[in-house]
Amino acid sequence: MVNSLFISSTHFWNAGVVRDHLEEADADWILNCCSPSGSIEDKQIWTPAFNGTFSVKSTYKLLSSLVSQTIFPIPAEDWKKLWAMPLQDRLKLFLWKIAWNALPRKINTCWSASPTEEELSCSLCHNAPETLEHLFFGCQIACMAWMESPWSLNIQDLPSCDIGEWIHPILHTGPLLHLPLWEHPHFILFAAILFDSLWYSRNQAGHHGTQPNPSAIIEKVRSLFMEHKLARKDILRPDPFPFVATTPCKFLED
Repeated sequence: MVNSLFISSTHFWNAGVVRDHLEEADADWILNCCSPSGSIEDKQIWTPAFNGTFSVKSTYKLLSSLVSQTIFPIPAEDWKKLWAMPLQDRLKLFLWKIAWNALPRKINTCWSASPTEEELSCSLCHNAPETLEHLFFGCQIACMAWMESPWSLNIQDLPSCDIGEWIHPILHTGPLLHLPLWEHPHFILFAAILFDSLWYSRNQAGHHGTQPNPSAIIEKVRSLFMEHKLARKDILRPDPFPFVATTPCKFLED
């Protein structure tokens, strides 16, 4: 307490005690302060509040100010665009988790002190360590699904980047794919459904031992994409090309 820094029974600073317990600059600052003249009992105060009293409101303001200083994985305008997208709320939240790299990966959940490469490998292809970048853009099944999209996208031709950095080009597909503006929501919808389907298949394979079926995953993405477009047909402009069944890509023929 502050009164322990005073000379006993007085209101004068005990310079020796102050300098013993504090850094030189802090001690000099305190010794230059006027000591209280009255006998006021020490008490704890909540400094974020003007009246010194703790409240939920003042705590919320404090935390909000700290969050505003956090480095976000994508620009603030991208968050606004994401929440305003005509997507199912669950898909928006899933994209938010991806942007923050908040999905649990094997490296975070493995109980082994010295996990093997197999224990940390991708649950879908087992050809590389499990990362979100690999699962959504590098895994063979993910590459097949992107190739079977309406845009026949060879995702491996695009520059590689961290998972959080992927969300920005997905929300701004113009520079990425040179798509017309009205087609952007279709691409974002497809990407969100593909990510969600790959994550579901990953969990089924990792937790239940279900063997991933590339054809079934691609067909599921196609079906969900059409269902969501029909459900949002009042918002999403119909695309000029229907998403119909196509000849299986070469990976599926092997």
